Amino acid sequence: MRKYTPEEYIKLVENIDDSILQSHIKAEIKVISRVKDSETKTFIDLGAGHGRIISDLAKIARNVILIEINPDMLVELKRRAKMYNNTLVIEGDIQKLSKILEKSDVQNPVLLIM
Repeated sequence: MRKYTPEEYIKLVENIDDSILQSHIKAEIKVISRVKDSETKTFIDLGAGHGRIISDLAKIARNVILIEINPDMLVELKRRAKMYNNTLVIEGDIQKLSKILEKSDVQNPVLLIM
């Protein structure tokens, strides 16, 4: 697990003035938006970080499960997830995914590692 803080990650990735990286981020969202029948699916973001793609997922998904292990990132992830009624934040290790999701409402899962 990397020890990034949300502020470091936002500076490093979201706010960087690098056209190649920004193009890659846009391409990720474009691929996600092409998932057929997304409104019937549960998107599971494995290692969700601070929630960079929550808004894009919440708009198209039945529900979104965001899994993160880094306690520093969890604070920002929870803050961002509160803005959407179809999101659930889970603190946990994705290597234990089956156990983490035992009690979650998962329909037609789409797993994401961004």
